[in-house]
Amino acid sequence: MGKRKKRSTFYNFVNDGEGFFEEAQAAYDRLQNKAKEVKNIRALEEKKIFSMSRAYEAYSKALLSTYGAIILMPVAILSIGGKSSIRFPRQIQEIESTFRELIKQATSPNIVRKKLSHDPIGGSKIVELLRASSELLRKLGQPELKNLFDEVNTFIKKPTKDRRYEDLSNLKKRITSSFRLRDLNDNIINLLRSCLLPNPNETTGYCKGLSDREKEIIKILLDKPYLLDEILSIMDLGLYALTDTLLYTAYLAHAAKGVAAYSEGRDENDEKYLEETRDHQKEMLENLAQVSNALHEISYNDEFDDFLADINEKARSLLGTDQDD
Repeated sequence: MGKRKKRSTFYNFVNDGEGFFEEAQAAYDRLQNKAKEVKNIRALEEKKIFSMSRAYEAYSKALLSTYGAIILMPVAILSIGGKSSIRFPRQIQEIESTFRELIKQATSPNIVRKKLSHDPIGGSKIVELLRASSELLRKLGQPELKNLFDEVNTFIKKPTKDRRYEDLSNLKKRITSSFRLRDLNDNIINLLRSCLLPNPNETTGYCKGLSDREKEIIKILLDKPYLLDEILSIMDLGLYALTDTLLYTAYLAHAAKGVAAYSEGRDENDEKYLEETRDHQKEMLENLAQVSNALHEISYNDEFDDFLADINEKARSLLGTDQDD
């Protein structure tokens, strides 16, 4: 048997997520079919919730690294280009700094796996990035989007045991997208390329402040732009599903931490939380199936996986991220 191919962090977390998802779906199907061999329905219900929560956790860890390395970076560069960098330099610097920290988290497997633990959304730099972005939106006169950012941030900053489905549901109803990733793709590519010119267009603002190391990271992103285009296409098709995934992951973090796995030590609020989760499990599993299918398609593309592994390795080196931090 030959040496096993080294897979990307993205692939590994997707693979873990698929295993948990299959466990959750199998338990759900058995319960729906009222299988006679189920001796302890309550135990199987809780096992299903636990597996579902761990599937969301694994998929969100995969998405954190992918968004960090491929999606968030060009979107962030696009959003802080132009006059904002001149009008609000402090806010732009804070967003830039926080975004770099998120990239460092996303490209360190050990940080994603251990330090973010069972709450990859609430434990990551997404919280600080939302806060910094909200401040800039306020100065730009965008109160509606600013308030939405604040509400999402308030939800994911709460202790995991205090995140309620009613709040999640209200956020889902409010979240709308004013753009499509596919529509922005050409603009993103053009902006990134302009930053690599010997004399970048000064109207882009942001390009002037890029260090040589940051330009090297951009070159990684542009190395195979057709793959970036493919990723953007897939992500755009499931944009709302992916947004829901992040919210569901935050909501289910309490279950992933063990409250769904062990009855010992539960209190009345824990029981209410599990009952609430059971009431809405169907929609969570349906969303999970949609995201699972999308991530499976791209994670099992060997060329894409090699590309991601290369990005992760180079980004860790360029950003000074120790893989074993």
